[in-house]
Amino acid sequence: MDKLTPELCHKWRQNKLLNPDEPINPLTKYKVKKGKATYREIERICKKLPEINETKEEPASAKPIFNKKTYLSKPLTKDLCLLWMANKYKNPITNYTISEKSPIFKELARDCPRILNASPPKPNKSPVKSASPIKYDDVTDIKEEIDDNENHDNDNDKQYFPDIEDNDFKSKLMAMKEINVHKINKYDDIITIDDFERKANELCTGFDKSFFQYLMGHYLSYRMPYKSMLIYYSVGVGKTCTAITIAETFLISHNSYEEPKIWVIMPVSIEDGFKQQIFKRGDYNTISEQCTGDLYVKLGQLNDKLTDAEVDKRIKKIIKSRYQIFTYEGFATFYENNYIAKGKVATDKIIIVDEAHNIRQGNSEDKKRVYNSLIEVAKTGVNNKLILLSATPMYNEPTDIYDLIELLLLNDRRDIKIPKNIFDDNNNINKNAKEFLINIASNYISYLRGKNPFNFAFKLSPSNSGVPILSKVIPLTENGNPIEAIDNNWVDKVKDGIVISKLGSAQLKYLEDKKLVDENIQNNFKGLQPMNIVYDNSIGSKGFYNKFFRRNADKDSFSVSYNPKYTDALMPDDKHLGLYSGKILNILNIIRKTKGITIIYSKYLHSGIIPVAIGLEHMGYSRYGTDNILADANVNNRVAYDGIKNPRYCILTSDNQDTKIMGGTTISKLINIINNPSNIYGNDIKVILMTPVAGEGLNIFNVREIHLLEAWYHFNRIDQIIGRGIRNCSHKRLPINERNVTVFMHCAIENYEKETADVHAYRISSRKLHQSYLIDAIIRNNSIDCSLFKNINYFPKSMFKLGPIPIQTSQGVNIKYELGDEPEYEPKCNIKELETDMRGYRQNTYKHLSLNIQMKLRKLLLEFIHNENYFISYTDINKFFKEIDYDILMYAITSSIYPNILIDGYIIIPHENGLHIVKVGTETPLKIALVKNTIKEDDVEEVKETDIYKTFAKYKDGPINTAIIALYSSIDLYSFEYLIKKILTSKHLSEIDEFIATCLYKEGALIASKEIPILGAVDKYVGFINIFNDDFEPLLYNNGNYKTLNPKQKEQLLKNRRYINLAPDMSKEKLHWGLFVPDYIDKKEKKNKHNLFKILTAGVAYGKKTGIVCTSLHKPQHIKILSDLGIPNNKLTKEKYCITIANELYKINRITLNPPWKPLS
Repeated sequence: MDKLTPELCHKWRQNKLLNPDEPINPLTKYKVKKGKATYREIERICKKLPEINETKEEPASAKPIFNKKTYLSKPLTKDLCLLWMANKYKNPITNYTISEKSPIFKELARDCPRILNASPPKPNKSPVKSASPIKYDDVTDIKEEIDDNENHDNDNDKQYFPDIEDNDFKSKLMAMKEINVHKINKYDDIITIDDFERKANELCTGFDKSFFQYLMGHYLSYRMPYKSMLIYYSVGVGKTCTAITIAETFLISHNSYEEPKIWVIMPVSIEDGFKQQIFKRGDYNTISEQCTGDLYVKLGQLNDKLTDAEVDKRIKKIIKSRYQIFTYEGFATFYENNYIAKGKVATDKIIIVDEAHNIRQGNSEDKKRVYNSLIEVAKTGVNNKLILLSATPMYNEPTDIYDLIELLLLNDRRDIKIPKNIFDDNNNINKNAKEFLINIASNYISYLRGKNPFNFAFKLSPSNSGVPILSKVIPLTENGNPIEAIDNNWVDKVKDGIVISKLGSAQLKYLEDKKLVDENIQNNFKGLQPMNIVYDNSIGSKGFYNKFFRRNADKDSFSVSYNPKYTDALMPDDKHLGLYSGKILNILNIIRKTKGITIIYSKYLHSGIIPVAIGLEHMGYSRYGTDNILADANVNNRVAYDGIKNPRYCILTSDNQDTKIMGGTTISKLINIINNPSNIYGNDIKVILMTPVAGEGLNIFNVREIHLLEAWYHFNRIDQIIGRGIRNCSHKRLPINERNVTVFMHCAIENYEKETADVHAYRISSRKLHQSYLIDAIIRNNSIDCSLFKNINYFPKSMFKLGPIPIQTSQGVNIKYELGDEPEYEPKCNIKELETDMRGYRQNTYKHLSLNIQMKLRKLLLEFIHNENYFISYTDINKFFKEIDYDILMYAITSSIYPNILIDGYIIIPHENGLHIVKVGTETPLKIALVKNTIKEDDVEEVKETDIYKTFAKYKDGPINTAIIALYSSIDLYSFEYLIKKILTSKHLSEIDEFIATCLYKEGALIASKEIPILGAVDKYVGFINIFNDDFEPLLYNNGNYKTLNPKQKEQLLKNRRYINLAPDMSKEKLHWGLFVPDYIDKKEKKNKHNLFKILTAGVAYGKKTGIVCTSLHKPQHIKILSDLGIPNNKLTKEKYCITIANELYKINRITLNPPWKPLS
């Protein structure tokens, strides 16, 4: 409230007159109810501030509206004030940094509110174009058009941006053009497997930010008044990049010496992953293919000369200056010590909470501290943006989402009552809770389901591979009581099934002795541990060390040996491991046949991944990167896989000084090995053993099986684990028939009469799963962006016309898989269809999307280059981007053409009906030869057709060599270009034209279509080589213009030609040599050219011979040359002597005529 000014209080008083019960808060732009604490506080402060006499205020005009002393270099305008409001620590005129104490800052703070309030809205000058074919003028003139558009204003923001309290908020928001341009359109129907693969390759080649990520960056930007969002995206969809996209919009004007304005709160286990999403070091040719593009390359002035260590040092420093990253507990401590204890409030921060479901209210003190600190920030903070990220907001109980909603409402200062109970006693959702969730979803939740079949692997049930699953409900609890009626069909709710394993005899005895289960405690984890393994009459680390094993103290890494009594107790067979763990034995038997990478997850070390690891070592596995856990393991029934001689496993968990379980390995190093293309089938690491520390934030590629060792009391933890192995494009390197993952949820049972702790846990989970599904459906149908992203949240079976496709499970079983979602998953998207609001639509509201289009255009052009096609028509571009808004496409093209560089080593030039792709050298000056226009229309008009034909017609019926010499002797550059154009453009040539063309082709001046078959041209001639140019530069005719050949075309042309030497070494010759050499007719004007016939004389000469112009020789010299050639002397003129000499030299192949490359036939 300390930011209230007399001007803002004036607005408050005016608004109270219009809306006495719910005036608009001048600070937040949201309504505030009369009598609320916020209302009373504004009243209290405004009573102390002087009132503004409205009649004395001058209207906004070209002259300054203040007569006070100014420290600014020019008068303030609304645009300058808006610029300053975006970053108050920069002078909007000079862009220099200013402090709050400076007179300039104070002047801006004094005057800008009045200017912004006084400026009337400007009308929108021109409507936005609808999608239409691209024209050349549109591309060349787009910059001017954009500049004009930039002056358009929407702009009374109060009227333009929908009020979040409005019942039609979402409908009005979606009607805004600057919002609905982010819509993802429906995919084309898939007719064949090739169609499917093309779409998958399109989505999984390189890196493109998605429209949903750009939308969030725009919606929560400075431009828009909205402050809070729950980003509810399934695991692997792109939550982190979305958050970074939002953050980076606020960092455009950030200086390294300023306090970081981005607060990121997350588990320590995913901090490295978050930083790598900001910038990941890699190949400089593809380094821009990441979430922030090449921004951090520029900020860090990185280049390939720097060492990796130097790059990491620079990037670390930059990130630290822009982002303040906390663990959950670290944030609580920071906020308590630096804000609560000092009476400070958080101001102008962008607060991102990753894996936000972890900070829900709970019993632990740490959770309470973190959540309470965030509550305090939301209650007291000023102008903060709050972004919560979660794939599982109903993490344990459905009401968990309420904790997150409360933070969003507090941050927006909204007083909305949260219903206490979501479900009634019959497991039906309460009406008031449903209405509340509909309202919240339409205001605050962005939703993505993450089941896109093109870029996510297919999830399979173990039953697809013939693995037995729980087939019916077990009627009695472990204590013999009937299960609740509400759970009578719970097994049917678990669609992928639960894999069953028989409890071993030692397990049954342990359970009989202990009787641990307490049915009144739903989340009874004590009973789950013996479901995995028992060590005779003990479990966990106590049983592991006291019974079966002893530590090898002399080893640096974690190493154990059997106690003699239990030698080979975990050997994977019925007589050993089967006694103590039917479940682990079942898993090890399954993975004997697995093709590809396997994840095995357990929350336990000594009752989970360690005995699994020992079982693997008994099967012949070795541990990657460190010593095996079991010293001198006996191997029985060694496992064998195709192409893998020595299978290896790894462990992903936290390390500590006591266990040293990680040995010399680290999670990050192991992930790099796992995800390396060489490990696609597990050649380096086949089995990954994982604990909860690796359960969030990791990306693992090419996984074929995921085994969950123990049951859980909710399915969201299970979804988190599955999300490590099924991620966006994580399986793109596998063939489509292997692009699937089988998920094994393991459960130990004794029989179908009484439940075990495992069965009990899954039953409770299924109840929560059903409740979460109902809430999820409400959110899916009402999310703020439902209508924009419906087409990536739902893929109807009807779009897949190819029918079920053949795939192979990880166990080698061939099945048919039906693509597409069930109708129940179709989002309803309750929204009113309103007229599109285009008032605020201008360049700065859509230019962020152009980068996405540029990346797609880049891929398209690279494909053309790969196919050696260096021209793309606007028609083809339109087809490829048929759903993209016209203005965005135009902006993207304009941002890609020369002098901009879209592809290294190439420039893009627009010309008439398309874009030319021109390869440029790094050491040679740029020559844009693609549009030659060597034929000058004005000059060609001066050529008289009758003169050419009159001179040449008499040679038509004579020897062709005579005609060729006559042609080269008589035409000049202008007449040559005239003839070329006529031959290449005329559909029907006269007899004399055909003869001229034959002469020119014989000498190589014309290019025949048969010489470059890849063109597929139907015309006889397709191009030419200029005989008046000493450089060999073949040009193809294209729609009135001429372009250079690409390398493939030129290669084909030269294969169909032979090279004729220009001239031999004349010092060793006895006969002369003739040359036709281009020369300017007028040496001063240097326009038109003709051919000079020169003679290279035989014999030794001092210096280089360049030839003597034939007509400059005297008669005796002509006669001598003719005599040497064996031609009798006839009295002729100089010109005719030269023609005769040229003809004779041509007959004996001792003459050079351009070009030197001649057709083979």
